[in-house]
Amino acid sequence: MAQTRSVPRICRYCHKAFLAYPHFVKIGQGLYCNRTCRGMAMRMSPEAQFAKYAETTSSGCWHWQGTIRPDGYGYARYNGHRILAHRLSWLVHYGPIPSGLWVLHRCDNPICVKPEHLWLGTHQANMDDMSSKGRGRGPKQRELCIRGLHRMEGHNVIKIWNKRRESFSRRCRACSNAGQRERRHQHAG
Repeated sequence: MAQTRSVPRICRYCHKAFLAYPHFVKIGQGLYCNRTCRGMAMRMSPEAQFAKYAETTSSGCWHWQGTIRPDGYGYARYNGHRILAHRLSWLVHYGPIPSGLWVLHRCDNPICVKPEHLWLGTHQANMDDMSSKGRGRGPKQRELCIRGLHRMEGHNVIKIWNKRRESFSRRCRACSNAGQRERRHQHAG
């Protein structure tokens, strides 16, 4: 029978070291050293939770030190539900968020929770802000390929039909050819 090794962890509530089974860590558990700490963390008021996980940085932003999603946004638990950290910041500092409005970032830093860097707006306001700052993936197309080696213009652009998106995607011909040569070389030798 294989022996399961425990993984060293730090409790998110009391900050003590403890050991957790790898399986629990893999499925997103193993965050607290015991049930008491887990219960206390779940019962924290929004103000206490915000104070515990918001950290001031030299850039002027307050970075969320709690759980962070793969897309870079922090989140917390509020009234038994997951909530984005910048929305929690708005709730703590300004009160309820009106229906149909989003909490948007002035600083374009997804983990920033500083109230002065946040504002309320509609989805359209968010899209307008994104395009005015050149962050969108809309009509503006890249000048260089993903590797940053070749210009994406003229004969160097390959258009490939994407069935799922029902649109064309653009690829760099030079990088595609180099990749094919590399794969052929690996296959041959």
